[in-house]
Parts: sequence; C-alpha cells; structure tokens
Amino acid sequence: MHIIDVKFAAMAACPETGRLTAKAMLSTNEGGLSLSVSTEQADGADRRAIIDGLMEDAMRQIRVFPEVRTGQTVVTMAEGVLERAAQGA
Repeated sequence: MHIIDVKFAAMAACPETGRLTAKAMLSTNEGGLSLSVSTEQADGADRRAIIDGLMEDAMRQIRVFPEVRTGQTVVTMAEGVLERAAQGA
C-alpha cells in the first residue's frame, strides 16, 4: 500500500482524555482509507508536530491490518505527504 495523500479533518480536543482527535483520510494506490486517530496534546506544539502524532497513530492502526501484519502488504508513503498535510494543502 502506497500512501499518496493524507488529509486530517474534524480536529478536536477530547474532554475526557485531553488528547487531540481527528479523522485521517488516506489516499492510497489501492483506494481510500479513513481512520479515527488521536495524539497527545503538547503545549505549544506546532501543526507539523500534531500531524506527525496523528499520522503515527494512523500507522499504528494500519500495522495491525492482517495483510500488513503478515508481511503480505508493505506500507510506503510518497515524499512530501506529511509536509503538505501540515500546510493544510
């Protein structure tokens, strides 16, 4: 699976956990994938740090997909995907 674009929507602070939650919409060579993701909120974190944390949670979830876990599918990411997401493009 090759991730070619990532967009994050509906970012909000969770009042129960204090974590930042969002919907991650990944465009891949195999189609689209939508995941609910979250990350710790660090005081003063810039948008790129938040995007990195949200993407880390998305990758954590993808790694447990059976085809990824067994090695049948390798996950790669196109160059500049996270930079574009951090810029809001």
